[in-house]
Amino acid sequence: MQNNRFCNVLTDKKLSDTYDCEEYLRFYCLLFVYEIGCLH
Repeated sequence: MQNNRFCNVLTDKKLSDTYDCEEYLRFYCLLFVYEIGCLH
């Protein structure tokens, strides 16, 4: 049972890291599009 809880914590952390990474990439993508728009 203890091992299962440990796996759940690891999975939750991995999902959280993936979400943070996606938010980070989305922010940079928007910033990039905004800068291209300003150049034209």
